[in-house]
Amino acid sequence: MSEIMTLLREAIGAGRRGPLPGQGRGPGEPWEGLVEETPQVWAVWLAEYWRSKTRRPLPEVPPIWLTYAGQEVRLVGVERRFGYEWMFLCPRCGGMRRVLFLTRRGLLCRRCGRLGYLSQARRKERALELGLPLWGRRMLGGLSKALAQDLAQDVRKELEDLFAKLSVEVKDEEDQGARLG
Repeated sequence: MSEIMTLLREAIGAGRRGPLPGQGRGPGEPWEGLVEETPQVWAVWLAEYWRSKTRRPLPEVPPIWLTYAGQEVRLVGVERRFGYEWMFLCPRCGGMRRVLFLTRRGLLCRRCGRLGYLSQARRKERALELGLPLWGRRMLGGLSKALAQDLAQDVRKELEDLFAKLSVEVKDEEDQGARLG
């Protein structure tokens, strides 16, 4: 019986250092979401779009920026050995980031959006998964396809909503924007 209790305590995090399941990095400042579950926008997507439309290497100063629900997100060029890499400037902290996440407060970097990684979180659901005998996992196997389809439908809707609000702007000489289509 003590072995079972020890395994259960290890699975849910009891007796370990760090936050309890689902609390994030600390009890005073919990995460607002997980990176793996939050819609993302990568700067490389805009760079590849630019390359495909112009058939030229990336310029030092990106001539485009991203607008999401009235929030303007600037891009900067970073010199690399192979040319330039475009990165976002986080609207909140101003840090250069390859990816921004769609949070409740708009497009932000991982730190400003207070997002954690799934591998850092110990969740109660994980204890159930670890404690299920092999025959129980097989019985639940049929449910996983239905859950995956529901998740795919939800993600599809979230992405459609996300990209409905995104626009890419081109800078002209007077810094006026013209929509790139």
